[in-house]
Parts: sequence; C-alpha cells; structure tokens
Amino acid sequence: MTERCGLVAVIGAPNAGKSTLVNALVGQKVAIVSAKAQTTRARLMGIALEDSGDTRTQIILADTPGIFAPKRRLDRAMVAAAWDGAQEADAILLVVDSRKKKRDYLADILESLKNRPERKILVLNKVDETPKEPLLVAAEELTAAVPFDEVFFISALTADGVPELKARLAALMPEGPWHYPEDQVSDASERLLAAEITREQVYRQLHDELPYDSTVRPESYTARKDGSVEIHQQIVIARESQKSIVLGKRGAKIKAIGEAARKELAELLGVKVHLFIHVKVDENWADAREIYDRVVALKGAEAVALITGEEKIGSDQARYVVATVEAMPLQRRVSFLAVDEIQLCADYERGHIFTDRLLHARGLDETMLLGSDTIRPILRLLVPEAEIVTRPRFSVLRHAGHVKPTRLPRRSAIV
Repeated sequence: MTERCGLVAVIGAPNAGKSTLVNALVGQKVAIVSAKAQTTRARLMGIALEDSGDTRTQIILADTPGIFAPKRRLDRAMVAAAWDGAQEADAILLVVDSRKKKRDYLADILESLKNRPERKILVLNKVDETPKEPLLVAAEELTAAVPFDEVFFISALTADGVPELKARLAALMPEGPWHYPEDQVSDASERLLAAEITREQVYRQLHDELPYDSTVRPESYTARKDGSVEIHQQIVIARESQKSIVLGKRGAKIKAIGEAARKELAELLGVKVHLFIHVKVDENWADAREIYDRVVALKGAEAVALITGEEKIGSDQARYVVATVEAMPLQRRVSFLAVDEIQLCADYERGHIFTDRLLHARGLDETMLLGSDTIRPILRLLVPEAEIVTRPRFSVLRHAGHVKPTRLPRRSAIV
C-alpha cells in the first residue's frame, strides 16, 4: 500500500466558499460557514482522505481567511494568515465566486499569485447558480491573468464537481508518510472547534445586528464521568452597547445561540454536551496578536507560536509560545513560563482561570508572575515560596477630588 501526503492552500476573496469547499472535501464540518464575509480569521487545517486502488492519500487543506484590503490590525493579521497558509504548499487553490461579473477585486490576489512557484488551480465555485456561458468567460479571463495549471467548475454546497477535484488533488500529492492519524479531520482541538461552532451561531443568528469585531473565547472544556462534556465559553464583544444585542429580550437570543451550538456540538462529538455561555466586553480583544508580532520580529516566525481562543499560528514545537491565559498549552513542559496581569485572580469573570495558573502553571527552571502589587497578599498566602520583586512606577496616581481639569498640574492624566 502506497501512502501520499501533501498540503493544499485554499485561498480567495471573502465569501467565495472556501470553508464550504474544505468541509465538502473532508466530508464533515471542520470550518465554520456564514453568509457574513471574513468569517474565517486564522488558518485552519482540514484533513481529507482519498483511496485509489493501492494508494491512500492524506490531503491537508489549509482553509485560510479571505484576502481583502486590510484596514484594522485584526484585518492585517487575517490577510497575513491567508498568505502564510500558501507557503510551501504542494498546490494552491484559488476559489472564485462565479456569480460575480466584476472581478477587479481579485486584481491584487492574481498579481501575487502570478509568479508563485506552486502548482496553481483555479476553482470556479457556485456554478449551480451561474449560467454556463459566463462561466467560460470568467475562466478565460482569469487564466489569461495567471498561468493556472488546471481549472475546475464546482458547487461546494451541492458537492457537484467536488469528487473530481478531490481525486485530482490526491494525484498531485507527493509520496510520503501521513502527518496525522487516520481518524483526525482537523488540526484544531475540540476546545477550539467548540468555540468556532458557537461563533458560527453568533453570526447566523445576529446577522448584521452585531458588528464584525466579536468572537468566542473558550474558558474550559471538561469531560464528565458520565461521558458527557461540559464547556464554558465567553462571547467577547467590543462595546457595552452590544451586550443587549447578544443577550436579546430576557436572554432569549443568547439562549437560542447556546441551544443551536449545543445541538451541533453533540452531533459532532457524539456525546451529550453541557454548554454554558456568557457575554464579556473587551475593547482590545482584537489586538492580541500585536505581542506575537513583536516576538516574531525579534526571534523569527519559525521559532514562535501564537495560541488564543480565536486562532493558532505556528508549530507545536515552536521554541517560544505566546498565548492567552485561557489557551495556555499547560501540558507542554517549558523552561520558562510567565503570566501577565496576575492580579486578575480577583476578577469576577476570569479570576478562577488566573488563580488556576497561579497555583499550577510552572516553568521547569523559572516562573514569573507579573502584575499589580495588589496581588501581594494573595501571593504570600498561596505561593509563600515566591520571591517578590517590586519595580517603581513611572507615574504617581493621586486622588485629586473634585477639581476643574484646568487647575490640574501639567502632564496630568485623568483616569
């Protein structure tokens, strides 16, 4: 029996149907699908299998965010993740929505693809909603702009043309051992996949009511003794005014989101699911990747991994790992471990997570807990062996009482 294994990068503009195609090739849901553009935020690997005679092939599909003109830091991170997914691929699939007659939005993508060395395949999607003649015109125009090796006409939603595309991709993969076990369909953990399922329901049920800058952050994922799973998640929004939108009248909307997500998760995991969701306001949640970018600038992309509730970038063997407190890979043994903002042990919503890290997260050689001096009494009580080092503040905070701003000293900050 011959084994083949290779990487296929799936790129395209937002809402072209990339995630739907990856799900169709894998044979089950591994990526969330929404009518809302730019639903996929980070690169996600789907793993498809194809048997042909005495050859078995594992096709690793990098479902990337849609490529568009980025305006915010989150947007830039998403577009960077899309092109990262195309690095060193055995083939690149450009998925195009064939219903759109104007294709000037593809100009930058086509220009970037033109001189890439990877095998390039054009996939015209949604052919079930497009007349035949415009399809041929689109194929002719796009192949004139970029030397695509092959063109496929498919409908990812109805699976029309998908088996032929899958068979061709399998034939293009190089001989070699499989990278993942046979029963694994994605590189995402069940914890992260559960958060993605809930995020899909948020988009489906709130449509245009909730702005794009919202996400779902996993808090805990616990297997119960009876075989069921208990999952706790946060729906993170950027403004307090959005909270009522997510909650709905008397909590009806968040209840509907939870019920739909719970039902889909139970079908996906094959066990009973207990799902608990609450809403958290965090104005800066979309800036989490900024720290990762700084470390990459110092150490190089190959040496650094980012793990959050929203995305995972880099190898599991990366020397440096930047993670949110909730998503820390606690099972990994590391020489040095640091937790910032440790005073959040006293936080009403996230305190239990920070307290758990305070008690159990340790580096083999050194552990550093960073935060406000307000944590000192708790630290003395819970970790009496800790050495406490104080750094002087660069500023002095005083309560000025009721005073006109014009009467405050120069260079004062009002908190």
